[in-house]
Amino acid sequence: MPSICLSKERYIRIREIVPGIRVRLSGGPGVVAGDCRRMRRGRRAMAQRLKRGEANIQALIEESLQGFSRPTGVRVIFRSDLTDPIVRLDGEGIGRMLVDLMLNACEAMPAGGELTVTLTGNAERIEIVIQDTGVGISPEHMDELFTPFFTTKPLGKGTGLGLALTYATVKAHAGQIAVESNADSALGPTGTTIRITLPRRFLHADPDTRMILHGD
Repeated sequence: MPSICLSKERYIRIREIVPGIRVRLSGGPGVVAGDCRRMRRGRRAMAQRLKRGEANIQALIEESLQGFSRPTGVRVIFRSDLTDPIVRLDGEGIGRMLVDLMLNACEAMPAGGELTVTLTGNAERIEIVIQDTGVGISPEHMDELFTPFFTTKPLGKGTGLGLALTYATVKAHAGQIAVESNADSALGPTGTTIRITLPRRFLHADPDTRMILHGD
């Protein structure tokens, strides 16, 4: 993943991508550099603040699916083959992340479609797959998905922080995230698949966690 700390050129690029966004870019690269220092300090702090505890991941997904209003025409399918759904993680943080991903999936299907969430796992890890039949993501945008402030949504409809925070949450749990997408119907069905793998017993955060923090 590209570094969160922004060079002057990166700063200018962000200004072009999301003009008018409510971030502290108006103060110039010096302010951005200060924010980057806070981000670095926040990496370890995020891991320390995680509310580790026992959670039923299957129930957590079911609750997340009920935690937002789905557009008319979106069908939801949830599949799980776990015999033991109990895991150790930050249930609150993972729950927020799942709701955000499900909302993104629904927004990608304005004309309706199918949202499928699949939960599998073994004795060591679990895998959550969120798949939609939406418009898909253009190839030129794939490398920018986890970059802070990057968004393809209209002005005022998104900050560009959602997937960056998702990445941070997954990495803070020593997990992995992968995205596959097709936006060209000539190549096959359009849609996006997000695959998240997490350890069943989270003990230590990934040292490369990049948490986005605002404030001191």
